[in-house]
Amino acid sequence: MTVLDILTYPEKFLQKQTTPVENIDGALQAIFDSMATTMYQAPGVGLAAPQVGIGQSFVIYDIAAA
Repeated sequence: MTVLDILTYPEKFLQKQTTPVENIDGALQAIFDSMATTMYQAPGVGLAAPQVGIGQSFVIYDIAAA
């Protein structure tokens, strides 16, 4: 999967409103997979969609890694 760039403050994108996820499909699943790859490489235990430049309201996390 693709490693995504993680946005950090003061990136303006992080101040934007997000939209709800209305449909989980193959394209969104691919984003989840890329976010997981990014999260583990960072390393981290969670990652919100806006942190990788996605303007939707969702987060991934690994409770076992916490």
